[in-house]
Amino acid sequence: MDAIRVAVVGAGGAGIVAAKLLSEWSDLFSVDVFEQTGHIGGTWVYVEEAGKDEFGLPIHSSMYRNLRTNLPKEIMQFPELSFDAHLHSFPTHKDVLHYLERYAEAFNLHQYIKLRHFVEKVSPRYDSDGAFLNWSVRVRDLSSGASTESEYDAVLLCNGHYAEPKAPSLEGMDTFTGEVSHSHDYRHPEKFAGKRVAILGAASSGQDIALDISKFATKVFLSHENPRLSCKDIPANVTEKLRITRLSQGKVAFRDGSEEEVDCLMFATGYKYSFPFLDESCQIRSQDPRHSALQARGQHRVPVHVPRRHPLHGVPFHHVPPANAARPLAAHGRVPAAFEGGHVGRRRARV
Repeated sequence: MDAIRVAVVGAGGAGIVAAKLLSEWSDLFSVDVFEQTGHIGGTWVYVEEAGKDEFGLPIHSSMYRNLRTNLPKEIMQFPELSFDAHLHSFPTHKDVLHYLERYAEAFNLHQYIKLRHFVEKVSPRYDSDGAFLNWSVRVRDLSSGASTESEYDAVLLCNGHYAEPKAPSLEGMDTFTGEVSHSHDYRHPEKFAGKRVAILGAASSGQDIALDISKFATKVFLSHENPRLSCKDIPANVTEKLRITRLSQGKVAFRDGSEEEVDCLMFATGYKYSFPFLDESCQIRSQDPRHSALQARGQHRVPVHVPRRHPLHGVPFHHVPPANAARPLAAHGRVPAAFEGGHVGRRRARV
């Protein structure tokens, strides 16, 4: 029997683990990992730039200079390889990236990874009777500009969940004269020196960035509807406020009716699930993770237009190693499937 051809989209944590697991069954699987940047590591690759890269593609990483993880390394690490013992339990993004690089080297995974290869389109293929055949994957070599189209029996989606910012539409946005940004583009706090900053959202990133910025900003307003923070060491220049309801020139208004003058507004409001390379014929809509077809039935799998025996599979979001991505393929022989990968760790608020 010919090897089952598997395309992996992304060489972050999930992508390289998928490559490792599939490579262990080299008699069953042939694997290609496509990574659009010039480095493995996905979101853990810190870059100074924000916006677009040299190829005109959106910058993938949402790392900022002073970020540490919000999970201890002891539960982030994969079973096959430990973090360096001397590291702090909550390592820096540099430490995590180094760990992923070590992982790829330890299991000789670079042979499967094609850097600067951008997946443009994934679509199903059918025979003349309308029976599902396999998946067509079109990839552009960013270095040469050439696109190629190949056939795969399965596609593993490991492109991450922290790349396409999500932000609400606020009343008066068009009149606001201050700087507006998203935490995805935040890199370091010095640019906020002497400024009054409002941050909308107080999950991990919002809290952590508020503390980071407070070292330089005159005032930071952390706007959210969560229970008030219980930390005793919140800096004096950080004030919690209720949800922002309206903007007007250089001011923000909050749900309690108060207003504050600010120079900058930052959205720390999360990210969209985004699979822009999936052709419309895949019939996947994933803007809201609560309604994502790829998260249905508790296992990120749902039958679409292809027959039930050819479902789209996925990996549960909070599971780190996507081991259960390879097993269905091995168990069912040449089952064409698409998988969605998990991620390594999450960000941590240092409060």
